[in-house]
Amino acid sequence: MQAQPDILRLIDSIYEGALSDRAWQESLRLLARMVDGTGMLLMVFDPVAGAPIRLDNINLDTQLLDAYGRYWAYHDPRLEPALSVPVGEIMTERSLVPRDRWFQSPIYNELLVPNDVTQCLVVWLEKAPRRAASISIQRPHNAPPFGEREFAVVRQAIPHLRRSLGIKDRLGFSHCRVQSILEVMDRLPFGVVLLDKDQRVIDASTSARELLTNRDGITSENGHFRCVDSRNARALAQAFAQRLTPTNAKSAANSVVVRRASGFRPLTLVVIPSSAADGLFASQHAVACVLVFDPEISIEPPTDMVRRTLGLSAAEASLVTLLANGLSLREAADQLDVSLNTARTQLKSTFVKTDCHGQRALLRRVATGPALLWSHRKVQQRGKD
Repeated sequence: MQAQPDILRLIDSIYEGALSDRAWQESLRLLARMVDGTGMLLMVFDPVAGAPIRLDNINLDTQLLDAYGRYWAYHDPRLEPALSVPVGEIMTERSLVPRDRWFQSPIYNELLVPNDVTQCLVVWLEKAPRRAASISIQRPHNAPPFGEREFAVVRQAIPHLRRSLGIKDRLGFSHCRVQSILEVMDRLPFGVVLLDKDQRVIDASTSARELLTNRDGITSENGHFRCVDSRNARALAQAFAQRLTPTNAKSAANSVVVRRASGFRPLTLVVIPSSAADGLFASQHAVACVLVFDPEISIEPPTDMVRRTLGLSAAEASLVTLLANGLSLREAADQLDVSLNTARTQLKSTFVKTDCHGQRALLRRVATGPALLWSHRKVQQRGKD
């Protein structure tokens, strides 16, 4: 039986690995060492698609793994009997395949013996229709067979590996979800700042973070969201408190106009509550977001996106893009080097193609369509209308 301090150190390492990929790799190395394994593989895969979801390789030859995945997995006599073994039950070659058949198998003689990984301990961590996970630990031919000492260590590790792997998966999913949300935030035509209940900045879109860093009307002091001009601080505090009051949470939003010492036109801030404000752990989560509208930024949708989303010709899309950027029809015609009559004809054609009854409806469609998410943010000449 493995010494209790060693087992406790392994368990600590496994749970530390839930939060760190490096620690996770170290925990797998430690497990392999504790059972005198020379290599180890943890694999999570989709049984239906046959696609790997996660692969942690500890000291195994990648060419060996590639060869097994491409060919030998389809000729492995251990695989079929292993599929019926319950989760948590330890398997070896001896428990899966008769001795003579195993020693005479092509995979043993042509793949495992040349690579000196002839002994293997395998256990399912989970089995489901669309998700399966297993660990396998290898030994060379001259090592003693895996026995009860190694089985005991692995049995003690199994429940902790399963829990830690589940935590890693949930954290990974949450990370991907947060990254996706942040990418969307960066595409919005306004800045976004996420705040906790003490107005600490949890995260911010790129445009909002630039304003915070430059102290351009708003800033972050010791991690707290603040207005640079103290005259706006009280209005912001009132708006924040009001939006977090349940009776006011769904009422019309109050905007706060924030002066900028640079002389640029003021920012407009709108505080919106988050549902996390009612949670048990609200102090650790965003309870509100502040939308930051900067009149010095113009949003310019890319011409090609306008063309594809509205089904326009290249010339029509160029015209519509300029109109969406605030130019008059005459100014757009001049910039495109076409006559005003030509521009009018092209504009009428876009009305027909987009089923819009007038220029205002057309520009509203551009402003609310997918082209907005791929728009270029352009700083106008500061302080100019």
